[in-house]
Amino acid sequence: MPRISITVKNAFVYFLLLILTSVFLGYSIYKVSSNKIIENATLSLNHNNELVLIQFKTFLDDIRKDVLFLSKDPFLYQFLEEPDHLKLKENLSKEYLALLSTKSHYLQLRFIGVDQNGKEIIRAEKFSDRIGLVSDEHLQIKGDRDYFQETVRLPKDSIYFSDINLNQEFGKIILPMVPTMRVAKSIYHNDSLYGIIIINVDLSFVFNELKKTAGNPYTLNLINSKGYFLIHPDSSKLFGFEFNKLPELDFSKGKQSVEQISSARANELFSVRTYEYPRQNEVLYFTLSASKAILLSVFNQWKRDLFLLTGIMTLLSLLIAIWWTQRQTKEFKSIAQTITDFGRNPEMVNLDIDRDDEIGDLVNSFKDMSGKINQHLDELKIARSEAIEANKAKSEFLENMSHEIRNPLQSILGMTGMLEQNKPRPDQQVFIDTLKFSSETLLTLVNDILDYRKLIHGQIELQYQDISMSDFIEKIRS
Repeated sequence: MPRISITVKNAFVYFLLLILTSVFLGYSIYKVSSNKIIENATLSLNHNNELVLIQFKTFLDDIRKDVLFLSKDPFLYQFLEEPDHLKLKENLSKEYLALLSTKSHYLQLRFIGVDQNGKEIIRAEKFSDRIGLVSDEHLQIKGDRDYFQETVRLPKDSIYFSDINLNQEFGKIILPMVPTMRVAKSIYHNDSLYGIIIINVDLSFVFNELKKTAGNPYTLNLINSKGYFLIHPDSSKLFGFEFNKLPELDFSKGKQSVEQISSARANELFSVRTYEYPRQNEVLYFTLSASKAILLSVFNQWKRDLFLLTGIMTLLSLLIAIWWTQRQTKEFKSIAQTITDFGRNPEMVNLDIDRDDEIGDLVNSFKDMSGKINQHLDELKIARSEAIEANKAKSEFLENMSHEIRNPLQSILGMTGMLEQNKPRPDQQVFIDTLKFSSETLLTLVNDILDYRKLIHGQIELQYQDISMSDFIEKIRS
């Protein structure tokens, strides 16, 4: 198995620690930031939906004020006193034209009498290229229209608001589709119902303004109490009741149904506001929604950029860590090589590293240790030399002493031989034999000492000789 250098090990540990730290911090920042973004978006969603509702209420209040103003117009009451006076009718007509010219979202302004089955008396209208009055021969009978019948049945000071639907002419929907609302008020003269004043309002303008108020990236929907969309991004889903379609939503449970829809959208933020539309049993639902993915898209892009930057910084940090560990490893290798060389040749200590840290402490400690080792080696060399000289002197002493001792022993052995040749008495022979054995034993020891040099060099040659064990033991005993 190949050896893994300390550089690779350290770099891997640094890299792993850096990655774990970055991942932990990145995930924590992402979770906290995304939750904060969703929290702020939810507050903004509810706030914007509230603004949409207020704006719509303000819009209806302005129309109500205009209808009340028209119902109290002095020119109107002058005309009611003299309905056949053309000048008075002209003055009233100018008032209607002036109002249409200042209110771009008003389509028609009409004064309808109850006589002749609800025939129009004055009709000011916006044409494709101008604002003008409809001639008397083109005035229509509206007595059978629901807005006329409902208005005349209302209490005297009440204001009528129609359902929000599409503008129609002669029973056909005008294209492009125009969301329309009619606001009317009954007109009394001498406590008798004379007719109604009615304004046809183009809601396209206010719907677009409501969408702007909702803001991006929020999606605004306006739903009536029957479950049909009045505002929706998909135009094919708008005003389904005008085309005999089934409701898009089941609102049998009222607002609870809307809340169930919102709770089912786990990936969206959803806000619902209810508005009591000024018609009996009519409720409008303003819903504002936003995809969490869209809300977090900018943040996710920032997150990706941050991860890329983190990756680059991590790689750069890793390269710096590798460079730094290689630098340290180079110095460690130099120290290790010096120690190896010192083992072969204690005289060589070459470490040119001057650092004020742990590596410097290690270098200084090794230099101190090598100095003490060299000092002890010098002392050992001197002691060895002295020991060799002492051993040499000892050997020479032993050799000299052995030669000096062997000569008297030879004399003793010679004299012992002469005594044996003189035919001693038996009692004398015992002493002579003992003397001869002891002398020979002592001579053997002396010869062994003289053979010391041969012994240490393995040059001793043994000679085998037969002896009588009984005689040898007897000699030892004697």
